[in-house]
Amino acid sequence: RRRRGGAVRFLTFGEDELREFNRSVLPMRIFDRETLRYLAANDAAVKLYGYTREEFLALTLKDTRHPEEHGEILPTLAEPTGYLRHWGPRRHVKKSGEILVVELFSQDIVFNGRKARLGAVIDVTEPKRAQEELSRQKKVLDAIIDHLPVGVFIKDAKTFRYVMRNRFNRAVFGSLADDYVGKSAHELFPKEQADKFIETDREAVETRQMVEVHEQEVIGRSGDVRIQHVRKVPLFDASGEPWLIVGISDDITERKRAEQALRESNAFLHGMIESSRDCIKVLDLDGRLLSMNSGGQRLLEIADLTPLLNTSWVDFWCGADRTAARNAVAAAVAGDTGTFEGYCPTRTGVPKWWDVIVTPILDPAGKPERLLAVSRDITERKVVERALHESESKYRNLV
Repeated sequence: RRRRGGAVRFLTFGEDELREFNRSVLPMRIFDRETLRYLAANDAAVKLYGYTREEFLALTLKDTRHPEEHGEILPTLAEPTGYLRHWGPRRHVKKSGEILVVELFSQDIVFNGRKARLGAVIDVTEPKRAQEELSRQKKVLDAIIDHLPVGVFIKDAKTFRYVMRNRFNRAVFGSLADDYVGKSAHELFPKEQADKFIETDREAVETRQMVEVHEQEVIGRSGDVRIQHVRKVPLFDASGEPWLIVGISDDITERKRAEQALRESNAFLHGMIESSRDCIKVLDLDGRLLSMNSGGQRLLEIADLTPLLNTSWVDFWCGADRTAARNAVAAAVAGDTGTFEGYCPTRTGVPKWWDVIVTPILDPAGKPERLLAVSRDITERKVVERALHESESKYRNLV
């Protein structure tokens, strides 16, 4: 652009400029600023857009511009510029209908005595598509991470400041997505808790390995203590420098509470069994003895149960009682209840009579997986019954 007496004069396109125009490997076009009709197109432009030169010169600027951008054409022509100006990126249309993304450079000129504009384009379609695809993949990845059923957080591996946290992690601590970004653990948690977090962050970076904390206590959004299983994985850049720490935290609070409740329930049940005055045994499906409560061992005067484990419980009985015991086991294996009364002395030979019930212990599918045999000492009752029977016999004999 040349100024003479305050006026703006534009470059006149002569033969020398036209030769350079046609030789350029950069796609270039010239169009009339008033009619928008193309006045010239070099070989690179003809090749890029797919038109013949004759077809090109029958087009206007709107024919090669995306319809959604037609409204931007006139505002860019409102102020003539006698210097090269960058406008991009723009969407252009090839003869085939394919959309091009181009970086646009233009300069107003005088061409064959007419006010015109020279436009040069750089095709950035593939880089732009790659960038858009990368952006799309990042959005997909962010969405996947955000909806994972475990907590995910990312920290800067040098400053240990938070970069990102997913929805599950935010739900545990009750904060928004950006509440943690750029902040350190000491800005967000009590000092003792933050110190532990930083300690494992540093361990992951220094050892260059995953660090796992099986039970980490943290303060939840309601002030309650949550228990988490945390894994921290360090990531390094191409030069081997620490880059990020990816943390995965699984809230196991409810599981630990359930385990504690189960332990307490089992302890209570064990206490009940151990304090029972009955002889309580667990058998396998073949009738072999797997366990016996302490009360039962005292009733049978068994000092050491070990030699009797995995032996046949049916063999504890004799004669018809053994047959009854075998039938009771068979009934329980079939899912029913087996009962009988039988005689089985203690290990020291003390006479004992028992009222026995054998029931199945079912697995989650409802099938027997163990047997429960409960024997109640009815010796006193049997003695009384025998004495009564003898008394009745004597009375009948007397009569």
